[in-house]
Amino acid sequence: MRIPHHWKTGSIAAATLFCFRGPDAQGVVTIQPQVAVSDVRPFGINLGFRSSWGAEQLMSNVVMNPGFEGIIDRCLVTALPLDRYRFLENSKWFGRPVEFWVGAEYQVLTGNAAGFTGKIVSSKKAGLQGLPEFSSSDPLPTMEAGDKVALTKATDDQLPTQWWIPAESAGQLGISREPRTGSAGIRSLEFHPRASGTAEIHSYLDAIGGRAGALLPVTGHWRLAFWTRSRGLASLSVKFGRSGQRSWVDRSLAVSPRWQRMVIDFEGGEDGGGGVLDLCFRSYDELLLDDVELGRAESQPAAFRREVVEALATLHPAYLRDWQGQLGDTLENRLAPEGARRASRYRPGGDEATDFGY
Repeated sequence: MRIPHHWKTGSIAAATLFCFRGPDAQGVVTIQPQVAVSDVRPFGINLGFRSSWGAEQLMSNVVMNPGFEGIIDRCLVTALPLDRYRFLENSKWFGRPVEFWVGAEYQVLTGNAAGFTGKIVSSKKAGLQGLPEFSSSDPLPTMEAGDKVALTKATDDQLPTQWWIPAESAGQLGISREPRTGSAGIRSLEFHPRASGTAEIHSYLDAIGGRAGALLPVTGHWRLAFWTRSRGLASLSVKFGRSGQRSWVDRSLAVSPRWQRMVIDFEGGEDGGGGVLDLCFRSYDELLLDDVELGRAESQPAAFRREVVEALATLHPAYLRDWQGQLGDTLENRLAPEGARRASRYRPGGDEATDFGY
C-alpha cells in the first residue's frame, strides 16, 4: 500500500478494504483522494513507569530512591473467613514469608463490613488448606467469602531498595532515623565500616548494556549533589562513570560533623559507546548520607529530563496517562517529595519486585 506524499497529518482519507480468504488470498486497499475526516486529534499515550535502563529513565534526577527511604507493601486479599479473628486469601501464589504482614493495617472494602479497619498480628504463607492466613488484633466483622480486604504495611528498618550493596560491604551499611537537616524524609544511610573494612553502595543506570549504546547520554553540564555528615573525622569517596570506561567524577571529600550539601559540577561527554553507568559512594569511616541528586544542571530546573519534554513536544499527544505501575502505592506516597518517597510493592518478591514512582 502506497501512501500519497501530499497527505497532511491529522487527516484520514476514505478507504475501501476488500479481504479474501483462502490459500491464494489477497487484501486490496483502495485509497481515495477525498478527505473523509479532517482535524483528527492525535492519540493519547501512556507516559509509563521509570526504571534504571532504556527510555524509562524519565526524571531530571536520574537516581531512584535518593532519600534511602523504606518500602510500602500493599495488596488486595480475596477473603475466605475462618473465625472471629482469622481469614484466608483464596490464592496460594499470594503467600509471603511467615509473619511478613505483622503490623499491617487492613481495611474491608466490600460487603456489609465495608469500612472496617484493624491490625494484622500474625500471618502465615501457608495456613489452613495451604492458603495464606491472617490473624486480626480485634474481632472481625461478619464477612462473606470473596469480600475484598486491603493490606498496607510500611517498612522502615531495612536497607534501601533501588540501590546495590556489594557482598563485601554486607553488615557495614545501615539505616539511621536522622535525616539531613530540612529533609522531608525520615531516614538517611549510615556507613559503619569494620575496623579494616570499606562500606560502599551503588546506583546503576543505563543498565541495558553495550548492545543498546548510551540511552542515558551524559553530555553537557551535569551536577552531582548529596548531603552528608560524619560521626568524627571522615572522608567519603564518590565516583561516577561508565563501567570499564571513563569516569566523570572521581573525588575524595572531607566530611564535616554537621550536615552539609556537597555539590560537584562536571562536563559530560560520550564517545558513542555503551556501558552501565555506575554511581558509587565508598568510605572507611562512619558517616551519614542522604538526598542524592544526579542529572543535567539546567538553568530552569524541571521534574523531567529535557529529552523527555522535547520528545513529548514532538509527539504532541492529545493526552498523557500516568500509567507507571502504581499498583500497591498510596496517594500520600505518590505525592510525597522525592526525598521522602518510599518504594512500593504489590506482589511477592524481594527488592527486585519494588517500584519507585514519580
